[in-house]
Amino acid sequence: FIQINRYFPSSQQCNNCGYQKKNLKLEHREWTCPECGTKHHRDINAAKNILKEGIRIIS
Repeated sequence: FIQINRYFPSSQQCNNCGYQKKNLKLEHREWTCPECGTKHHRDINAAKNILKEGIRIIS
């Protein structure tokens, strides 16, 4: 079990390029990264970012 910071912006950060969409509101379930064009579903994107952060922490 690896615990990441509870304030890690997992749903706001593009899992492809790392861009952070700071104005993403909770009701926005999908968004497109303005930097790389990747389309995200909020929860799936967050899960990918949490996995990446956990791997980064143990590396």
